[in-house]
Amino acid sequence: MTAEEIYNQVVAQSGQVQLTLPSFYLYVNQAQRWLDLHVPTEKDPSISFAQLASGEASIDLPRAITVEAVQALEEGSSVPYELKRVDNTLGFIRKYDLEDGDKSSPAEYTVSSSVAIGITSGHPANKAIPEQGDRLRVLVGPRVKVDTNFAILGRAYAARLDSKESASFWTTHYPDLLTLATLYVMECYFRNTEGQRDWLTALEPLIRGLEEAYSERRTGHLKPGDDPSEVWPTRWEKWQWPGMS
Repeated sequence: MTAEEIYNQVVAQSGQVQLTLPSFYLYVNQAQRWLDLHVPTEKDPSISFAQLASGEASIDLPRAITVEAVQALEEGSSVPYELKRVDNTLGFIRKYDLEDGDKSSPAEYTVSSSVAIGITSGHPANKAIPEQGDRLRVLVGPRVKVDTNFAILGRAYAARLDSKESASFWTTHYPDLLTLATLYVMECYFRNTEGQRDWLTALEPLIRGLEEAYSERRTGHLKPGDDPSEVWPTRWEKWQWPGMS
């Protein structure tokens, strides 16, 4: 389905014939974020690709929810390798000068919210200072020496809906669930507690079914004694780098 078809369903089910498209896009995109955060599906985990030129160290991930692993593939190489994660972002920033530091093959990465490169402002040891922001970035260290492609494995928000023809994972695969979630979000905005409960009651069996199917996909292939946390996801095996067979 398209966004317009979801809009028509929402209007029909809610009776809100005066619902404008700008208001609908607000509600439906909030509904998608709610589903992305609360409902596990086959789109999780997903993989995205990015490229950094020599001297760069920051990858912007505007739709990322989480980052689970990062691989690098340097120009001229056919063998990708996985980077080590560093959870202490400030320590990472102090270790690597992301503006003027050495350039080499990146060995580590860290995940941060919005980061401004080149701001020192009272932090002489840091050339990258975390700022408030809703989006995630991956910082790699050291800075890349040659053009390098990166594959980022993690969870991501569905594409935003902003036109009648726009579509997303939810409009394509689970349009009825998105319709119900949009109706629920509308009642939240209207501060209608009873309406919220009604739509959540309608959502619960659909979400429970998806959770059970997701769990089965995670564990149905396991042998006795396997640890699901170690073998799922199969990290990189199910994806291939563009241009590689």
